[in-house]
Amino acid sequence: MEKLPVWSILNDSILYVKNEFSFFLRAALVPFILLVLFRFILLFWLSGQGYSLQMQGTILFYMNVVVEQLILIPLWVSVYRRIILGDEAGGFGYLSHLDNKIAYLKYEILFIVMMLVPMSIGSYANYHLIEAAQFSEKVQLTVSAQYLPYLGLATSLYIFVLVISMRFTLILPVMAIGASAGLMDSWRATRGHIWRLLAYVFFYILTVGMLNFFLRGLLNMPERSDISGSLSLDMFYSVMLFMISVPMGCILTTALAYAFIFLAQQDEQNI
Repeated sequence: MEKLPVWSILNDSILYVKNEFSFFLRAALVPFILLVLFRFILLFWLSGQGYSLQMQGTILFYMNVVVEQLILIPLWVSVYRRIILGDEAGGFGYLSHLDNKIAYLKYEILFIVMMLVPMSIGSYANYHLIEAAQFSEKVQLTVSAQYLPYLGLATSLYIFVLVISMRFTLILPVMAIGASAGLMDSWRATRGHIWRLLAYVFFYILTVGMLNFFLRGLLNMPERSDISGSLSLDMFYSVMLFMISVPMGCILTTALAYAFIFLAQQDEQNI
């Protein structure tokens, strides 16, 4: 069985996004505006609720995880169709290929719910650990002993969910192009390639994570919150973060589209 060529696909994906920059810029413009508008409204609302910065940051994070993915679905569907079916099939639009987007949405919601479970457990433990930091060392040790196991559980669940998600990930391009296949078809086609597929996800996480780390340092953002308390600073941070994450998301989706073509051909030969 021929192995998925991780680095050549990643290189091709970066070059494709670079060469088709005008398309990606046009296609990402509307989702980008909607995301910034949503974040502004949410930040404005949170600023008047009297929540701590930590709680505001937690609410913002979870709302953003869900809403960002929903808003970006038409972009991802467009990218999949453009790569797999050709440029003519990949026109961007919220109402074009609506049946495909609805089918895509069902599985996207499934993946979001799966990821929110370990994230919620980790946030629950992290919240108590941060709250305990303001008390004595004895209290901190007691709280750490109680909640650190939750962080371990959250990390284990996160890795498990990530692996399972990647086994099912080919269902997303299938839904995007309107093909007929199920979750078990994706499970079969990704057998033996899971860690190579995860390489694309790790590339996205590490790249966005490092750029976000430097951005937070430059803006002097709070260490444990995505909210500083200044609406103008928080909005500037949001815009810059979207300008990092959306292009990297385009590269990730392009790589998964190329991987789908490769694995679909391999699976067809093996049947």
